[in-house]
Amino acid sequence: MNSWDDSRRAFTDAALWFVRTTALVGDRWSRPGLGEWDVRALVGHTSRSLITVEEYLARPAGGVEVGSAGDYFRATSAAAAGAAVAARGRDAGAALGSDPAAAVAELAARVLALVDTQDGGALVTTVVGGMRLADYLPTRTFELVL
Repeated sequence: MNSWDDSRRAFTDAALWFVRTTALVGDRWSRPGLGEWDVRALVGHTSRSLITVEEYLARPAGGVEVGSAGDYFRATSAAAAGAAVAARGRDAGAALGSDPAAAVAELAARVLALVDTQDGGALVTTVVGGMRLADYLPTRTFELVL
């Protein structure tokens, strides 16, 4: 099991890699990305790995219902292939505005600063139930580099 410091460092490294990679897109936002997504929608989908950390920290859970990153992935695997995920990616891409790379950089800076104030013990409300931030954060690290 990783320590909170290791998990936080891995998340930070993944977020900063995502910011650097997004900055390389240039004017290719409407080019094909992955599946039905263009590059903007793919970046939007990936940016949700940052957005959900911020949103879930704002919604404290009353208890732990999902005990590990593995449990989270098992609980969300069916929904991960659904049309709603594709739509959220497109919506998140559109929400990045006229300068998606700058929006991603600002989002990452804000979320990383927030995570740096945490000790991993916060209980967050995820789509599948309450989890400790220390167990949820690795799921976002994985999604940022996938």
